[in-house]
Amino acid sequence: MLQKTVIDLKQRRKLFRIGLIFIIAMSGFLIPTNHSSAVESILIGFVIEADQLEGTIKGTNLINGETADQPSRPMLELKFEHTTVKGLKIKKLVKTPNGIVTNIISSGDTVLFNNLSLSVTNPGEFETYTPASGNIGLKNVKLLAHLVTSDHSILPKFNLSFEEGGKVELEPMNETVLKMVKSNIETILISQANQASIDPQGGQDQNLAKDNTSEPSVSEESDANPISEDPQPIKTIDAD
Repeated sequence: MLQKTVIDLKQRRKLFRIGLIFIIAMSGFLIPTNHSSAVESILIGFVIEADQLEGTIKGTNLINGETADQPSRPMLELKFEHTTVKGLKIKKLVKTPNGIVTNIISSGDTVLFNNLSLSVTNPGEFETYTPASGNIGLKNVKLLAHLVTSDHSILPKFNLSFEEGGKVELEPMNETVLKMVKSNIETILISQANQASIDPQGGQDQNLAKDNTSEPSVSEESDANPISEDPQPIKTIDAD
């Protein structure tokens, strides 16, 4: 009986992972007929937005991944253990001969992920805070990813739609900038861990403390070459 339960749980985790990947992949079929072309349509990437993301980061790694325009591009791989997301929106950008078509996956409630992995070329700008659980909390997230996987996901109030005539909101960053972002995230994790050891009740009250750093320019046109500007600022919310 116990063996059967273990097998059932493994099958469920596998189905959840397949389900998330299937939803993202199938969203490509929502491209309108006058835009669709199996040969000429190019996947730009996934713009992931969230009002709040809270959980445990297991690792940050610099990797090389394949994109539509380059066989090997520097990426920042973010691996989370248990993650809750509020205000989630995943926008799949597809470039067609007649313009950009955006497939939108969104949820009207809190989304749960186990073993979420993101391969990111532009982490965007976000604010951090000490979460009630886990080792990192992010607010106002907006990043560019090229691979999204999860072993187990729950997407309540799921919605799938498309928009025509969108624009490229984020451009890939180069390896030097991604290394800086990786270092910043690791510094934040160390700071959060030290603060949690001093104040176990931290994370309940949050005061905004934004860095006075400049934002890089963002091009509206997709470009095969990564931008070389400084990384967008990581803003920090310090817990009392």
